Amino acid sequence: MKKGPIFLLLFTWLCLAPTAFSKDTTKDRLGKIQNKTHYKKIPDASLTILGIELESTTFNQLHRLLGRTPLRFVIKDNTSFRESCYRGRDGTILQLLAPTKGEYREQVLVASLGISKYTEAPSGCASSVRLNKKAKYKSGLRLGMSYLELKKILGNPSFHRQDLLSYRFIYQFKKATRTYNEVVEFWPEFVDDKLVFLKVSKFIR
Repeated sequence: MKKGPIFLLLFTWLCLAPTAFSKDTTKDRLGKIQNKTHYKKIPDASLTILGIELESTTFNQLHRLLGRTPLRFVIKDNTSFRESCYRGRDGTILQLLAPTKGEYREQVLVASLGISKYTEAPSGCASSVRLNKKAKYKSGLRLGMSYLELKKILGNPSFHRQDLLSYRFIYQFKKATRTYNEVVEFWPEFVDDKLVFLKVSKFIR
């Protein structure tokens, strides 16, 4: 019996087996499944856009930076948020949410940046001359960038199935005798390989 084909088959199986049975599957943009949480801290400064820093900027500071907006409240995940919405002259939309109760009351924790053509924005968004498609986070994230450009900044997605794409970063730290998880999530959407919407959130759990 010739051992060549059998040895080749066994060698191929050994090479592919670790990938086939891995819990964290990493595939490219066209991959079917991706589920991998990144355990590292996202620098606070990189979560800043137009002077607004998540978990640091309050609504009063926000109004001084971009102006006041109509008072609006929304409920998400059983949590009450205060919402501000701004619209640039070129159709750029920026929505910001801050919880109305708790330790981070009135602090901006969620920012959604998008283009009005592809984004459903609430009525009554305040106009802002500072907001346009060139607005970007200090990390370099901006509207119009390609998937590869975003990947250079954030790395491989945490979750990717067909057109659904997201990133999750968890950083664990201690304060006094208690352990906390800082969770930062990115939800980008692309049209013709151009970023048209990006939701960023930061929570301490």
